[in-house]
Amino acid sequence: MAELSNSLKISCNWRITNEKKIKNAVTLIDSSKIVDIDEIVTLDSCIALSRQEEDDQLEVSVELTDPKISIKGVWIVSEAKVLELFGRLGEYESTTNAVNTDDCDDEDEMQVYRAKLTPKVSTRKCSIRFAGAARRNEMWILGMGIVVEPCSVLNESVSMAERVENILLESKVPLTKNAESFKEIVMSQPSFQVK
Repeated sequence: MAELSNSLKISCNWRITNEKKIKNAVTLIDSSKIVDIDEIVTLDSCIALSRQEEDDQLEVSVELTDPKISIKGVWIVSEAKVLELFGRLGEYESTTNAVNTDDCDDEDEMQVYRAKLTPKVSTRKCSIRFAGAARRNEMWILGMGIVVEPCSVLNESVSMAERVENILLESKVPLTKNAESFKEIVMSQPSFQVK
């Protein structure tokens, strides 16, 4: 998967304090392989971060620029007890409670948690918000495994149509007559039809 690392754009809103790049924390994993935490967490993948703005929660955005692959899941090992996943358009998808990886009861020791986040549909872009950490202004990400799978452009279009339909249904807000007409026109396009 090393050749795919050029297809990865990643950013975060906190400052890295240990002279590494956020990209160091990420390992791309083929969806046909079993995820091994030891492959995700290495000495090179450990990133120390500190808050820049008082009210900002740590948020990491991941995007795959290669249209032939999509994100099927994200494994994260960090100090965060709770992680929130946001979709391609910034829409909320899910909250995941991470599992403590240590049996350490000492409150002074760093608590390490692992979590698996799964987008509702495979996507090429998502954001992860790190919440519920013991320390408010600092955090360690020990590693992130981005599980990728092959996709076709048509599958991505179908997924986007399904996603739009689901967002509209979940909002429970009635569409105006003009919005309903526009939706019908867009959904009638061959590349946007939901099967």
